[in-house]
Amino acid sequence: MVLVGAPGCGSDDDDGDDGDDDGAVDAGAADGGRDNVTPCGPELECDRASEICVRSDFDTGQTHECVPLPDGCGSMRTCGDCAAVCDEPAESCTETDEDNVVACPCLVCG
Repeated sequence: MVLVGAPGCGSDDDDGDDGDDDGAVDAGAADGGRDNVTPCGPELECDRASEICVRSDFDTGQTHECVPLPDGCGSMRTCGDCAAVCDEPAESCTETDEDNVVACPCLVCG
């Protein structure tokens, strides 16, 4: 005797689910397919494959922006390779502990 349950009762219906009921969303699906998204400040996300997050440090606070990777900017995102993103009047490029983020301090900016 074969018993077949109704949908929703543990039946063999093919609803396209892979059977993994952990509720997790496939990687990349929630962010529009961008697997390499990295946070950039409190509101932005940068595409690590083509952008770097630049944190501008001012005496009155910070700003964040995603900018295109400059030529020669390697995967480690060091200032030695990526300092070109720190335009004047920034005084230097500073590496951070954050992935895909460099800081460009400007103490004379307000």
